[in-house]
Amino acid sequence: MNTLRYALRFLLRARTYTLINLLGLAFSLACCIILLRYIHRELTVDTHCVDREKVYAVQVSVSGGAYWGSYAAYRNDSVLIAPELIETKCSFVPLENDFLVSEGHRYRCNALATDSTFFQLFSYPLIQGEKNLTDPSSVVLTQSYAREVFGSDNPVGKTITYSNGQEYVVKGVIGLPVNKTWLNFDMLLANSSSNSWEKMPLDLYRFVPGADMNKLNQVGKHPRRLNPHYPSDTRVYTFRFVPLKECYFSKLEIRDKASIYVWGDWGQLQIFMGICALLLVTGLLNFINLYMIFMLKRTHEYGIRRVFGAGRGAVFAQIFAENFLLSALAVLLAWVCIELTRVPVSRFFGFDFSYTAFDGYLSLALLVFLPLMASLYPYFRFTRILPSVGIRLVSTAGQSVRARMGLLLLQYVLTLILVVLAFYFNRQLDTLLNTEPGYRTENILVAHLAHESKDYSSYQNPEDIQARVQRVKQLGAKMKACPDIEYWVADQSALTSSDFGMKFIGNNGRTAFFVYVVCQSFFLPAL
Repeated sequence: MNTLRYALRFLLRARTYTLINLLGLAFSLACCIILLRYIHRELTVDTHCVDREKVYAVQVSVSGGAYWGSYAAYRNDSVLIAPELIETKCSFVPLENDFLVSEGHRYRCNALATDSTFFQLFSYPLIQGEKNLTDPSSVVLTQSYAREVFGSDNPVGKTITYSNGQEYVVKGVIGLPVNKTWLNFDMLLANSSSNSWEKMPLDLYRFVPGADMNKLNQVGKHPRRLNPHYPSDTRVYTFRFVPLKECYFSKLEIRDKASIYVWGDWGQLQIFMGICALLLVTGLLNFINLYMIFMLKRTHEYGIRRVFGAGRGAVFAQIFAENFLLSALAVLLAWVCIELTRVPVSRFFGFDFSYTAFDGYLSLALLVFLPLMASLYPYFRFTRILPSVGIRLVSTAGQSVRARMGLLLLQYVLTLILVVLAFYFNRQLDTLLNTEPGYRTENILVAHLAHESKDYSSYQNPEDIQARVQRVKQLGAKMKACPDIEYWVADQSALTSSDFGMKFIGNNGRTAFFVYVVCQSFFLPAL
């Protein structure tokens, strides 16, 4: 207790030093904590999975291109993987930018057509009802989407009409996990054999303990004909099982662009890690350097204390207590800064950081790590000096000056690196935002106007198909008749990245070619 009292007395007596060191360290910690929370969120994607290292997705390679899908989607082979090796298999069909009708109102939604095995692989908190999709007419909503459609009413038991005309009964409402998720959906639909969705399914597998994944992937390496019944089609495909933990940073996407999926950039994350390390080291060096200046002025004091019997443990406790109090105040002030800047930070990263157990562990680690690192050098520096020498020691000893100059030089070098990186990334951002793309971008809108069913089974006869064709034609006629529309084209892929690519091996190695399918009018001067 006396040690803490002496430490507090020193910090209050040296108010200018305390304020400068506190503000510098707090600002550095605030930046580091924000980056560490983002890095932690990126590294813990899909931790609500039962075991993301043992749950596998299927990477399918066709004609040099790769995507996530189902190895059995083409159904041209017999059973490739022995059923007794599969503990759990979950298939789901992504239905992004779809819609449902409730009480005469249409609501946009992102849905997954799946079954109850989805909840065997992923844990979602249950808010109301039950997590059950065994009934082919059942649906489970997320809490935010249930509030959007039904407001404050209890949605369990209510009926909605999906875009395919089928009625579904709300069985339950689930919350979102605290971690970031690869799949972002509004609802889970019960998928049945009567549905024939326009999208290909994605499979997730959990194999029995002891399954040899290398042997299973050897099975997938064997090339198989994509369409063996058509001799003219010489394309082949292979597949391999990839742990769910690796999917987020794989840089592979679904063949059809979908807002349901979220993908990470490992290179970007490494940049953030490096910047975070530089900020933390710079702040720590500044902290140690300022503390060393005041420690030199107290050399006489520590020499007297050691003459009167203060041991090495007492000296370390005094130094650690002073740094601990200052670090605790800096961590507290850093969290205040984080809370005050919560809105702009959330806008920058695109999501709001919620408080988790990681924040507590991080604060605790900083409270132990910072004072310990700041105390080691001063402790070894002054305990090596004999007490009698410490009393007579001049505070401007050459060795101490050289040590402080070395720390200061390192701090300036790291600060210069941060400034250069800031200018570099600002220049890169300015280039991306202001470089002309080479085609017209003003007054061009991308709109989803043809809201039709994504379930082919909903068109049960030629009359239904013809009715859909007529609706699309009527929409096109209205677009042509609108005086405010200069030109329009029903081709979304013309304005987005290609979802189909091929790779050819040339003299310089493997080269990728991305194929865009557009109509002839896409090359009009107006565009």
